[in-house]
Amino acid sequence: TELIFMDNKVWHEINDTVLNLYSLLELSLIYLFIIKSINRRNVRMGMRMLYVSYLLLCTAFWAISPKRLILNSPHLFALEGIIITSFCLFYFYEFMQSSSSKDIRTNPYFIVICGMLFYFSTTVPYYFSTFSLLKIYPTFSNTYSCINYCLYTILFLTFIKAYSCPTHNEQR
Repeated sequence: TELIFMDNKVWHEINDTVLNLYSLLELSLIYLFIIKSINRRNVRMGMRMLYVSYLLLCTAFWAISPKRLILNSPHLFALEGIIITSFCLFYFYEFMQSSSSKDIRTNPYFIVICGMLFYFSTTVPYYFSTFSLLKIYPTFSNTYSCINYCLYTILFLTFIKAYSCPTHNEQR
């Protein structure tokens, strides 16, 4: 759709609005996915504070200037990536502090969170520099879309790997 409707202003507004709202959904789902594996109260509180801060920031950002909801907001996506990367690092902290030994090759949470850490930490620099890159290289958006789809493929491969891990019943 990005290539077919390249010059359609209405399509870009719809697409940007959906992406902005999707960032809230994405962050919410990842937050819920990771927080259920965190046992330490202070880590959970830190995650909760980051999550609520992002929701409040987006709400304030769009309430102050509703037109921004229909515009591409790469800086919000960069902030989302930083927060999700932080969530993943909180998970690794909890994982390393855990006394139980787990095989990381068959732990689906570990595999998925590694994929999320890889994807979000590699896309943050792009989102922070997107406007300056587009000024220098006007066609960079198409190039980045291709790179982003490759990174998403790696992320989804970690989902597939995690799904193929044996469950507790199969390990017995």
